[in-house]
Amino acid sequence: MNREELIRLVDGLVDQEEELKGTFKFHCYYYDPSLVMDEVVRRDNIAKYEQYKNNDFAEMYQRWYSKCLSVIKIVLPSRAEEFERLYTTKASRAELTVTNYTIFDALTRRSKKSNHAGPSKAFPLLVTQINIMKSVRDLLESRLNEIGGLLEFDIFEKEIDAARHLLQKGYLRSAGAICGVILEKHLSNMAKAAGITCKAKNPTINDLNSELYQNNVLDSAKYKFILYLADIRNKCDHSKDEEPSKKEVSDLIDGTKSVVATY
Repeated sequence: MNREELIRLVDGLVDQEEELKGTFKFHCYYYDPSLVMDEVVRRDNIAKYEQYKNNDFAEMYQRWYSKCLSVIKIVLPSRAEEFERLYTTKASRAELTVTNYTIFDALTRRSKKSNHAGPSKAFPLLVTQINIMKSVRDLLESRLNEIGGLLEFDIFEKEIDAARHLLQKGYLRSAGAICGVILEKHLSNMAKAAGITCKAKNPTINDLNSELYQNNVLDSAKYKFILYLADIRNKCDHSKDEEPSKKEVSDLIDGTKSVVATY
């Protein structure tokens, strides 16, 4: 699933709010024996939500819940446990009460007349879950940027490990070339994040390094360090007269890892 598909999915899940609430309320008012209300009020509420009478709330909710939980675990993992807790029933529960009633209890029509623990008590829990999904939507763009960076960092880490393996096998130029690609991509991402448009049509590491330095993204020490790494990369890629040393390629690998991890 790409970025746009995920955004559409989250929007669709949040947009189900009214149908979820209406379907729940119809079946809640229709089935809940714990409700204490005038019969006229009861009938009025059934009529109000009658458009949802043919909906199967349990089926609708289960699909919605599963999709929401998978998204929350990625985008807002700090709320995943809370989202699950509102649905699931504690195994250690001694008795059914208003305070420990869950959405799962409502789906299975559990109730206890003596203390008014019934499906209507789960409605605020559903509202909380919907609000959690609204929070996911509010944070989605920024979290996707963070997640994308983390995923890319993980990819870079694997490529750096591959370069180190090539170095150990004696393939110095190949190891250096991999690091050059990583550095170039990472510096390009830094420029984009800072809103910098590079003047060069196909910017090299040195082009990107200069732009980042001139725009105060990199300090003088880091700028010079990347110049050193770029010189080694160029020796690996272009120079046929001078072989890069094992020490130089090792410096390039370690330096690339440092730049990617620091910025």
